[in-house]
Amino acid sequence: MKIPQSFLDAQAVTFYDRLITLLDMVETIDALGGITRSPGTAVSMHQCNVQYVSDKLTVEEYGLKIGQDIIVTAAELPIGKGDFIRCGGITFRVVEAPRYDAYIKLLAKRVDP
Repeated sequence: MKIPQSFLDAQAVTFYDRLITLLDMVETIDALGGITRSPGTAVSMHQCNVQYVSDKLTVEEYGLKIGQDIIVTAAELPIGKGDFIRCGGITFRVVEAPRYDAYIKLLAKRVDP
């Protein structure tokens, strides 16, 4: 289905009220040869809709925690599964990034400091 650009623009103005930052991924190799991935510096910023997870089914399906992990939606994002994002000073790792006709949804788990 083709979504009109006017609808996407109205959606962005109305709902995309939070700013998230895509972070660079830093890979290091430990003494045993294992690769560790951690968040790095800011790459880009994006206007999105951000909500804390509140649905038990989503929690069970993706291993998230209610009130701690987030769901991000936007028309288009250059962010995928495994990427690190920051929102409100908290760092998250994207565990799933399904794309739909009108938007992309990121399910992100909080990264403990």
